[in-house]
Amino acid sequence: MKIECTKETLSSALQKLEKVTVKNPTLPVLKCVLFQVEKGSIFLKATNLDIGVEIEIPGRVIKEGGFAVPGDIITHLFTNINDKGKIKIEKDEDSNYALIKSDKTSTKINIYPSDEFPGIPRSEGEMGSFDITSDQLDEGIRSVWLSASTSNIKPELSSVHLYDRDNMLFFVATDFFRLSEKKINTRSELKDISILLPYKNTQNIIRLIDGKEKIKFLIDENQVSLMTKNTLVTSRTINGSFPDYIQIIPKKFNSKATILKEDLSAALKVNSIFSGEFNQIKFIVSKKSKKLKVETNNAHIGTNVTEIDSDIEGDDMEITFNHKYISDCLPYFNSESITLGFEGLNKPLLIKGVSDDSLCQLIMPMNK
Repeated sequence: MKIECTKETLSSALQKLEKVTVKNPTLPVLKCVLFQVEKGSIFLKATNLDIGVEIEIPGRVIKEGGFAVPGDIITHLFTNINDKGKIKIEKDEDSNYALIKSDKTSTKINIYPSDEFPGIPRSEGEMGSFDITSDQLDEGIRSVWLSASTSNIKPELSSVHLYDRDNMLFFVATDFFRLSEKKINTRSELKDISILLPYKNTQNIIRLIDGKEKIKFLIDENQVSLMTKNTLVTSRTINGSFPDYIQIIPKKFNSKATILKEDLSAALKVNSIFSGEFNQIKFIVSKKSKKLKVETNNAHIGTNVTEIDSDIEGDDMEITFNHKYISDCLPYFNSESITLGFEGLNKPLLIKGVSDDSLCQLIMPMNK
């Protein structure tokens, strides 16, 4: 095998792929990135058997072939080569190393045979397909993934659920303490979409597919493939049923407070100092004063009350929440003003944007 590429091209692809590699004592080749040159094209591949990635990169093909090389070593090498010229990579048929040469550097690196590297499957779309742009996918996943459970006890909760309703694509995640729902208009025909993407794989997906590329989403029974012009990502999916959450989203409220998102964010930052190990803060809704008060009381530190100018509707109320759940979701609302809907004591809080209601956040209250 013999190819010629730029350092920038190789470094960019390797930095994405290296994070997919994993150390596995029974299958050491999984720590590697595969260089595969065939049919006049150069492919770099990585997999941890949970998610697989293939990136086609531009370059000059001199001789076809392939080899697998430890991802951390090759990535660190190309990140630190101080050379803007062409990089030549060569492997003789009978050698157990690859030769990497630039104008200033010559490196021999030990390799694995390419035939030891697992194949990366490609979904056929037997259970559906749709188109979405990479920035839409990024927004959908980022808006909800903090609500996914990090425990594997219930795999369906350690996931981001994608499904269609009214020709909109919904992204949902919950750990039963909070729930996030984001709807995206993909301008693509959607029909019977229902996918549970593992939470840890969603982080890799949005890192691997960036920019504003068009993505072809292909769904099979146990996996999905995302295809762009030069990248293929295949992820396993979770078998199971996502909770029927729509019935728990409140439709009527005893109290509503409309406030500036930045005012609430600032108040929560101050009150977090006094909230203690359980992140507990109290909302006090006062119709008479037209204020939303955020209160914390910590016997070891002190107390704090922050008042926020609000448009108040409904009854006065006092209710306690985990401030971190609220702070985490605020950056993902596209609206400057948000509405806090209180259904009643011991009932969840619903947060929505005023000018953009595509995202809603449901947060369960805390015991006093």
